[in-house]
Amino acid sequence: MRIETTPDNGDMVKPNARKPMSTSQYNKVLVVDDNASNLKLLIELLTKEGYTVYPAINGELALEFVKAMLPDLILLDIKMPGLDGYDVCQQLKTNQTTNSIPIIFLSALEDEHDKVKGFQAGGVDYITKPFQPEELLARVGNQLRLRELSEGLEHEVNTRTLKLSLTNNQLKEEIIHRKEVEEALRESRQRLGNIVFNSPGAIYRCANDEHWSMEFISAAITQITGFPSEDFLHNQVRSFASIIHPDDRQSVADGVASGLAKDGRYAMDFRLVAADGRLRWVHKHGLAVFTSDGKIACLDGIIVDITEQRKAQELLTLNTERMEALLQLYEMNHANEDELMRFAYESAIRLTRSKLGYLGLMSEDQTTLDIKYWSPEAMAECTVAGKPHLFPLQSAGLWGEAVRQRRPIITNDYNAPNPWKKSTPKGHVKLIRHMNLPVIIDDKIVLVAGVGNKEEDYNEGDVQQLRLLVEGMWRLIERKRTELS
Repeated sequence: MRIETTPDNGDMVKPNARKPMSTSQYNKVLVVDDNASNLKLLIELLTKEGYTVYPAINGELALEFVKAMLPDLILLDIKMPGLDGYDVCQQLKTNQTTNSIPIIFLSALEDEHDKVKGFQAGGVDYITKPFQPEELLARVGNQLRLRELSEGLEHEVNTRTLKLSLTNNQLKEEIIHRKEVEEALRESRQRLGNIVFNSPGAIYRCANDEHWSMEFISAAITQITGFPSEDFLHNQVRSFASIIHPDDRQSVADGVASGLAKDGRYAMDFRLVAADGRLRWVHKHGLAVFTSDGKIACLDGIIVDITEQRKAQELLTLNTERMEALLQLYEMNHANEDELMRFAYESAIRLTRSKLGYLGLMSEDQTTLDIKYWSPEAMAECTVAGKPHLFPLQSAGLWGEAVRQRRPIITNDYNAPNPWKKSTPKGHVKLIRHMNLPVIIDDKIVLVAGVGNKEEDYNEGDVQQLRLLVEGMWRLIERKRTELS
């Protein structure tokens, strides 16, 4: 099926859905097109194929994005206001950090001169609109596979070169070592009983009581929770129930009871509070051991740490939400400044999984921050008299460091001693974690955006999302101000 021009999309229409094909680790694609309909369609087409897609509506935003995060491939429209596709490509190819990113030009220009110009600028391919979706996906996939194969080939060549450089004595030592390993493996097979202590999960036997009193639990529980396994034996120091997240305790009890009543087996996912205070997701499954008269003697099972899997699932969901938010922001052409700012700060709170947030404008003399938006949770908790909205930089504590240092500031332990901290007024919102950053235009800070009290630590991904939202918002505001002037 060929994608044809229609009045609705400007250049393309949505192709039929296909089974996702992308399985490579190289799957981050930056799509640059000033036509919102084209941009949305390309995002939908590539996302269905398993790619992680990031949109940019002009060349300037594309260059800003690449500074924040390097994509694996760029789909670049040629005819755009401001920097066109050729200019963007040339700038990327003259930068040592970005010159290896493959760029595929996407344009309605069919003249051979335009194609040659695209290749001379550094493009690896040139696709003419209208195009077949299968052709675009095949070319994108081919370029990403070529990049992966190239790096893999380089690694393989280095590995083989190293192997060829081994001396005869090293080869003899390898043969001796292999014999020793084989002997050790034979001995290991005779001690299969020790497998319980080498299990990636914690093997346990516990009572079917409200404390899940442990009769035995393997040392792997220490790797999961940070607590010594001996602590749990017969509840010497703490019970296993005591480290289950309070919000999950009842569901764990109900899940075990339901499974035992059904077939004597149970399985569930829930959270543990580790020794360092962090949350760990675990999968627990087990079965009942019965006495001769049919009563439950104890429960046997295994507890496996699935924190990383849960984080991966959360990241996938979060990336989708972030892409949709950015696309929605770019499509708010008729929104006023208040609507744009409110959307940006509300999205920032949601997409960083924060409990509160704020957005303020910096004064022209760079001395005072005027907070325009507080999250409702922050306003409800704050009992400071008058609830001021003007904050002089001179007396600002940690939040002011983003302005003074002109960079994002992450504080994941707000209670820890910090030379930047200053006293806070009575009734101030209690902060546990905090992150904020300035938006700098023409070497002047125009606004400061911040979020706080995420359940987990803030990271660079949160910084990147907050930056993309507020900088994109400000550029839309600037464009509207220019149009009205």
